[in-house]
Amino acid sequence: MAKGSGKGEGSPVLSIVGVLCSLGEFGFSVGITILLWQDLATNSLCLLEGYNIRNMSICNYAYALAAWSILVSFCVGLLMLFTSCCGKVSHIIGIIFGVGMICWWLAGAIILTYYGVEANSQNFPQQQARNMVIGFSWAVFALFCIGTGVECKSAAD
Repeated sequence: MAKGSGKGEGSPVLSIVGVLCSLGEFGFSVGITILLWQDLATNSLCLLEGYNIRNMSICNYAYALAAWSILVSFCVGLLMLFTSCCGKVSHIIGIIFGVGMICWWLAGAIILTYYGVEANSQNFPQQQARNMVIGFSWAVFALFCIGTGVECKSAAD
């Protein structure tokens, strides 16, 4: 057992990893929103959609994916803060939330990749921004996986 990870004490390394995951999830979600706003969803065109650029549904979905993630993360973070004195309750909340967000981002990353790759094959403009949105969505998925693993380890200690 690592120093400082005894009963009743949280591992400082796990705490730091958890915080970095949360910051990364927030940062990449904001990055997706900015890329959509600046480069991919302009003039009633969605350059993330590979089949019909006039259909805004994929861009709207990407906005919702990122915005909902930011909002729910903030609310769950507050809830975890208020329940931090209740033993493992905050970790259990984090695990439940994390599993939900893993599913949310897995589905989102697959959908954004599917439509983004098709848009790239059509040689639509803004390929770099589109690839960044795809990469950011997979990064958020990975960070939620790591963060949920940290919560599981913290709850088990």
